[in-house]
Amino acid sequence: MATFQVFAFFKGALGDGSVDLDTQAIWAYLSNSQPDKDNAKYKSQVTEIGAGNGYTAGGQALTSVTWTQQAGSPQGIWVFDSADFSWTASGGSIGPAQYVVVYAKSVSLSPSDFLIGYVDYGTPFTITDGNSLNVTVSNGFFELSGG
Repeated sequence: MATFQVFAFFKGALGDGSVDLDTQAIWAYLSNSQPDKDNAKYKSQVTEIGAGNGYTAGGQALTSVTWTQQAGSPQGIWVFDSADFSWTASGGSIGPAQYVVVYAKSVSLSPSDFLIGYVDYGTPFTITDGNSLNVTVSNGFFELSGG
């Protein structure tokens, strides 16, 4: 997976408990609009691609989401992770898209879908009928370590 970029406002939401990676539903969606990493806060601020052909509005819920302290040495490194996920085009193409955006769904803020981060694939892509975009989350989306 390309480098995961964390939204600036998410850092504060993680610190003040507005977003709880242990308990909230974490979702991912596709976008073809460049996210504003420093100013975007809510899902509505990063345009999602249109639904259809195997892509559902809102994206998809991620599974096996964890926010855990890394085992072993050194202590104090926390990792945000999930199972790998994919979208498969069926009955036509999905896209174009360039970004996979991850967000916490239905948090206690308003609006309720809080952006966490995104992956930029570098250029727009289209998932053609019968093909898949496989997102491999190796070693987690991001880690947080002490200073």
